[in-house]
Amino acid sequence: MAAPYTSVSISGYNSNPPADDGTQTEANRVKWSTIKEKLPDPLKTGIEAVNSNLVLAFAKVLGGGAVTTTAISLAVASTDQGKLIRATAASITITTPDATDVDDPFVFAVRNDSSGSITLDGNGSQTIDGVASLTLSPTEGLIIFTDGANWFTTGRSGISVFNTGFALLNGTLSAAVASNALTIAIKGNDGNDPSAGNPVYVVVRSATASNGAFTLMALTAATSLVISSGSSLGAGNSSAFRIWIVGFNDGGTFRLGAINCRNGIGTYPLAPWSIASSTAEGGAGGADTAFTFYTGTAVSAKAYQILGYMTWESGLATGGTWNVGPTRIQLYGLGVPLPGQVVQSAGNQTGAVATTTTTFPIDDTVPQNTEGAEFMSQAITPSSSANLLEVDHVGFYSLNPSATIGVGLFQDSTAAALAAVASSIDANTGVSAVPLIWQLLAATTSSTTFKIRAGSGAGATLTFNGANSARLFGGAAASKLLIREIMA
Repeated sequence: MAAPYTSVSISGYNSNPPADDGTQTEANRVKWSTIKEKLPDPLKTGIEAVNSNLVLAFAKVLGGGAVTTTAISLAVASTDQGKLIRATAASITITTPDATDVDDPFVFAVRNDSSGSITLDGNGSQTIDGVASLTLSPTEGLIIFTDGANWFTTGRSGISVFNTGFALLNGTLSAAVASNALTIAIKGNDGNDPSAGNPVYVVVRSATASNGAFTLMALTAATSLVISSGSSLGAGNSSAFRIWIVGFNDGGTFRLGAINCRNGIGTYPLAPWSIASSTAEGGAGGADTAFTFYTGTAVSAKAYQILGYMTWESGLATGGTWNVGPTRIQLYGLGVPLPGQVVQSAGNQTGAVATTTTTFPIDDTVPQNTEGAEFMSQAITPSSSANLLEVDHVGFYSLNPSATIGVGLFQDSTAAALAAVASSIDANTGVSAVPLIWQLLAATTSSTTFKIRAGSGAGATLTFNGANSARLFGGAAASKLLIREIMA
């Protein structure tokens, strides 16, 4: 490719003037008429040519051709050297000129300032970076060069959906309460509503399950969802809960949605790249069901992206009366656990032998922390009151004489058991592994201790990790107590 500037040669300049012997003769007299054509005229001609060529050269560099804005498909012309082509509408095509019919050199730039993807297409069979066409997502731009046969790009820029770590780009979530209703909104990082000059982008997968492609949706206007007064989303009174915030791609229209992913001890399988339907919130206080997506307008089998969550660590005094805002707001991104995933675990195992003869009544009363004996305990500090705790115990027990064993789960200094199980153990057949698994709402972010108590219902001797008051397996007869915190 040639340089954009063409060198100028000065013509008419006499580099070998006649000799001057210094005498004051007519031949040596300096006159304008005799030197004008020898020096000033050639200089004037040369300087004007330099000016002209400089103007042409700057027109050939990138940016020298100004900006062309288009909302329709456009074929770049051979006269568009140095221009920036700015696309302001989605789904249009920008076509390169014929590489064999442009100036030498020829370069231009393209930027996608629309809310959707655009196509950059090579002229005829000419390629761009070796392929027939390129797709530019919102905010992407690049510079295009030619070698006279095909096209090549450099400097591709824009929002990288692969490096941000979050599904919301240049955006965040906010919550406001008024008249006992909750308004969930998407804001720009500057705290203002999205706009054409401050768009927020959301990455949403294809609505076709077999297609792994994604769409980068641009939000350029205020975007919110109102959870009306009386709509509880399935949360009870004074009980910690979490709302997950999602965004649906409803055929190119963005729909903000919310869902409570905990129902009792069950969790909804929220997925970062999934397809679901939603129910219209309705505005009348009737959005009361957990495991249900609520949006302003119902959608059917549309792709959604998880945007984040909001938690009320102390709950609402009356479910559905939104008189306080969330305790926490968290954007969804790398490292943020989803409902059903383990947040942390704490546990211990022991093979130490222990015995008790204290009765653990096998009757229709709630076991108390004075009955039986404590054999294991484990503390955990939940990260959120709105999460679940799963307590998993397997104890290695024997009784002599034969009787029924009771095993209870207790928390802190609370007298009544959270849960209890019973099992008949025959002294003649030896020992038994007795399991007890229980789930509950964490309901605290302070350290809490769970305890396992056990005893015979008939005053028999209970041996823990052994038989007949003696250890078995040299300490390898291990019992365990494991507590998992589960995201909800």
